[in-house]
Amino acid sequence: MKTYQPLLFLFTALLTMNLHCEKDNPEDNKPPAVLPPATTIGANTFGCEINGVVWNATELNADYWNGDFLLNSEKKEAFKITQVLNLQVLDRFYDTGYYELTFFDTTTSNGQIYAYHFDGNKEYENPSGEPIKIKITRLDSIQGILSGRFDFDLKAKLSSELIQVRNGRFDVKY
Repeated sequence: MKTYQPLLFLFTALLTMNLHCEKDNPEDNKPPAVLPPATTIGANTFGCEINGVVWNATELNADYWNGDFLLNSEKKEAFKITQVLNLQVLDRFYDTGYYELTFFDTTTSNGQIYAYHFDGNKEYENPSGEPIKIKITRLDSIQGILSGRFDFDLKAKLSSELIQVRNGRFDVKY
């Protein structure tokens, strides 16, 4: 039995090392993504769920003029834009409230809102005519703050694939 003890020890040591030699993946230690809080303080946040997956902007530009507004949100990784989600409202609203807006048709120039998403592979925009539901929770022209929530669907430009954009929220300074 003594002649097998060194081999048994060596086998056990190798087995133990093999079980514990995996390197930790930093992605495994990241907390799950959560939507930004629905604030109305001009926190410069923009987030939503796209097909149930949290999507938060890392870069955000906003502009409001004469009742119209534009939100351009981007996700960047290593200084490279990987995804984009834009909202452009072409409707004259000057107060808080709930709105159902029709999509802007780029071929006829009719409609009240245009939405666009690029996920790194596909482009999505105007769907089959379903309205965008948007609620403006704060519109403060003195402090330049625009806040709200939204839900809508988008259709892939080159296929019939639809994506659901839900629980959207923004709180921006313009």
